[in-house]
Amino acid sequence: MKLKEIALKTIEKIESFEIQERCTNHNSTWKETKELFLKEVEKGDEIFWEALRNFERVIAEENRKFQKI
Repeated sequence: MKLKEIALKTIEKIESFEIQERCTNHNSTWKETKELFLKEVEKGDEIFWEALRNFERVIAEENRKFQKI
């Protein structure tokens, strides 16, 4: 799977769980955060990987909440 596909799937998960607010950069909107994430995927540098790790952590926390219900 290509990095862009991973990024798009991650964004899709965030939006489907409606957890954009928890994944938004400080002093930014979700739209701005998403655009920056998609720019960083082209570089594939540590900023992209750190953002991906943070997003996936929030998604995992949300999954655990749903499993408890």
